[in-house]
Amino acid sequence: MLSGADDSIVPWEVARVGVEALDVGRTGRKELVLVRGAKHELTDEMREVLFRFFWEEALVGGRTAVVRRCAL
Repeated sequence: MLSGADDSIVPWEVARVGVEALDVGRTGRKELVLVRGAKHELTDEMREVLFRFFWEEALVGGRTAVVRRCAL
C-alpha cells in the first residue's frame, strides 16, 4: 500500500491498520510505503514502487509474506 505522510484524507495510520489486517496467505507479500511530503496523490516515487511491486509479484513470481515500512 502506498501512503502519503501528509495525507489528510486517508492518514497513513489508517493505511497501516489495513495492511496489517490483510491476509495474503503463506506465499503472498504485503508492503506499506510511506512517502514523505506526499498528500493524497500518486507521486512519481509511488508509481515506481507500484511498478516494481507488480513486476516482482505478478510477472516474476511471489515472495514470502512480509510487512516492510520505509520512507522515501
